[in-house]
Amino acid sequence: MPLKKYHQKRDIKVTKEPGYQKKPRAVAKKSKKIKEGKKDPIYVIQKHAARHLHYDLRLEMNRALKSWALPKGPSRDPSVKRLAVHVEDHPLGYASFSGTIPKGHYGAGKVEIWDEGTWGNVGSLTKRQAYLKGDMTIHIQGKKLKGIFKLIRMKSNEKNGDNWLFFKVDDKTHTKAKVIKLERRATQSTLKKKEKNNRETTAKFALEIRRLANVRKRPQPKTYNPELGKRILKPPEGDEWLHEIKFDGYRMIGILKPNQIDLLTRHGHNWAKHFPFLVKQLRTLPLKNAIVDGELVALDKRGVSRFQMLQNAIDSKDTHNLRYFLFDIPYCNGFELNNTPLIQRKEWLKKVFQNWHEPHPNILYADHIIGEGKAVFDQACHFALEGILSKKIDSPYKQKRSHDWLKIKCQNRQEFVIGGFTKPKGSRRYFGSLLVGVYNDQNQFIFCGHVGTGFREESLEKLYSSLKKWVRKKPYFHDVSLIDKQKETTWVLPKLVCELEFLEWTNEGILRHPVFLGLRKDKETREVIRETSKKNMTKVTRSKAKLEKSENIGGVEITHGDRIFYPTKNITKRELAIYYDKVSSFMLPHIQNRPLLVLRCPSGSGKAFYQKHYNQAFPSPISSISLGRNSDHANLLMVKDKKGLMSLIQFDTIEIHPWGSNSKALEKPDRIVLDLDPGEQVSWQKVRRGALYLRDLLKKVGLKSYVKTTGGKGLHLVIPIQPKHSWSDIKTFTHSLASVASQKYPDYFTDVISKSKRKGKIFVDYLRNSMGSTAVAAFSVRARENGPISVPLSWEELMKTRSGDQYTVSNIEARISKLKKDPWPGFFSCRQTLPR
Repeated sequence: MPLKKYHQKRDIKVTKEPGYQKKPRAVAKKSKKIKEGKKDPIYVIQKHAARHLHYDLRLEMNRALKSWALPKGPSRDPSVKRLAVHVEDHPLGYASFSGTIPKGHYGAGKVEIWDEGTWGNVGSLTKRQAYLKGDMTIHIQGKKLKGIFKLIRMKSNEKNGDNWLFFKVDDKTHTKAKVIKLERRATQSTLKKKEKNNRETTAKFALEIRRLANVRKRPQPKTYNPELGKRILKPPEGDEWLHEIKFDGYRMIGILKPNQIDLLTRHGHNWAKHFPFLVKQLRTLPLKNAIVDGELVALDKRGVSRFQMLQNAIDSKDTHNLRYFLFDIPYCNGFELNNTPLIQRKEWLKKVFQNWHEPHPNILYADHIIGEGKAVFDQACHFALEGILSKKIDSPYKQKRSHDWLKIKCQNRQEFVIGGFTKPKGSRRYFGSLLVGVYNDQNQFIFCGHVGTGFREESLEKLYSSLKKWVRKKPYFHDVSLIDKQKETTWVLPKLVCELEFLEWTNEGILRHPVFLGLRKDKETREVIRETSKKNMTKVTRSKAKLEKSENIGGVEITHGDRIFYPTKNITKRELAIYYDKVSSFMLPHIQNRPLLVLRCPSGSGKAFYQKHYNQAFPSPISSISLGRNSDHANLLMVKDKKGLMSLIQFDTIEIHPWGSNSKALEKPDRIVLDLDPGEQVSWQKVRRGALYLRDLLKKVGLKSYVKTTGGKGLHLVIPIQPKHSWSDIKTFTHSLASVASQKYPDYFTDVISKSKRKGKIFVDYLRNSMGSTAVAAFSVRARENGPISVPLSWEELMKTRSGDQYTVSNIEARISKLKKDPWPGFFSCRQTLPR
């Protein structure tokens, strides 16, 4: 059916929008530019005052209107490129449509014709060809827009979908002085309505606000300091306390005035210009003037605030997942509320949200729970949140650190100041680790340790370029006796603040197992001190810390056993450790004495990162191996026995990926891995059949192969080989094999990595067979939803297996109990070499 998507979204009997017409041009000819018999295709731009005002560009093509939404409207200036979001086709009759779509229906709001006329194609391609190519050069003959324009499809991905750019070509028909400021002109009528609604609500509030306790008529302050909390270990009990989620973001005080909105950081820096979308949304609050307190955060897919995501969003200016949570209002509509009890201030703030005519998804009310402090805290930690804030319900708002507000964190984390960095080793670039410290009571800069994990490649580069500006010859640290002098260190002035998560403090005041979370641009270096609690956290050791309960699993003390790694199945670190303990005898021969790449997740289901280099923080069961002194493959992770494996799990490892060679001959692989990676529209049955075809090809050249699931959509074929061939020889052979497979079974295989060539086919990934490359280990759990496992199978079992992620941590028990022998008999005794 033509225009199917258009009709699925609308009830045209109610909205009065045009439906499908047998003679569409006859309906569309109502437009003044469309005359009887004229065959130039229709061009129209409609102004659409929906929830967000925008403009719709429509071009006639193949008996329909190809349509793009222009959030900021068009521009006649060639230097100004405007986003054009491709939407569903519209019927030709829509070219003459104007009217109001009722509330509750798709696109509710007023539609009117802003410009209309005809258009033509420029170039050798037809209109259809240019459209499919995503590069249209068009000539517009309208009342307001005239001349040559371009429509170019942007590179498609999950973030931008089917987005295009629409802009004027410099053909001398433009005038820079006449750039169309559509968003300003078009919103005047809408703003007047909003202002009227806000005035009515404000007047109503002015009467009600007087009923709050201890309110005083006062001029609005120009600036305001946030109230800060003291850190303790346990949440307070009793109904005189309320508890909020502690957000992992930037504290932000919003000062709302009739003609100006400021967003102040903890130190009074105005960041309003960085977040214009928040300023625009705050203007619509039903408040004449106010001071609001909240936290700016970035939320992950589970709705949990992540500081690193916030940093990335600010750097990339991608604001779609940013949220401003408001939890207090110490000033409102000419009245000072700082002496009003907290619970009344929060109720008043909630009423503001309830009377907001057009609430925005980016600004939210931060709710609370009264009493039940321990239960709230336990639940926060259960879901891998940072912690909670506990506040006295009758407390005033104090512009300083106060015992009325208490913060209780689930993990040890705080800010540190960077004082230097070490030289990178192996394949890492820019720097190896950061040297961090804090200030003591005598204002001395005290060394607290190194942090070398938690970095991404792009964060390494950005941080390194910032550090280079502050390089100095001597250390700024007060005492350097605890610093490893064998490491080549570059010293810097203490100008940058970072946030770290760590296991605990040692008795010497050094961090154990720190992980880098991101830079803090809202903190001053001199205020960074070692955080303590009423129970003096500086003296807490591993044996005494109540939060560090441990249990012996597989010969290793496992802490934080209740940490959630898979929220959908409530799979904990304890269950993960128990699984690895049970399969260790089968798994160890595949990973021991080999360089490893591991995926660690110190916060459970939160941020994960890959690590391949040995860290001095690792305990002795975990060792290292190097390939040459100056090689990129130096100081690599390795385990020799079960304790090494279980120690990796204690360090929050989920996935384990070994090399294809072992410590006896790192440059001579002893196994080959072929990854069968299915493209779109490839069924599991086809993947299984493809594995059998590839097995038979290997048989013909005298090679025995073994199969396992990947924990995803594909399969791995693993071929044991005597360590007599170089990595180059192995890669040449596997590339040739992939090429032969794609020629012999063209409907099944491809040896081309491009995803566009994989549709309906299986990519035979031979690229895992080179120096430093890895593949997920047999019996390794994957860091994917539900905790799937890469499980070795017999060829007979393969045909009974339902999917590549059939086996998970939750259902693997039955298979383990039946596993009386190795599913790959003869794998380690197989003596075969590459065919000539």
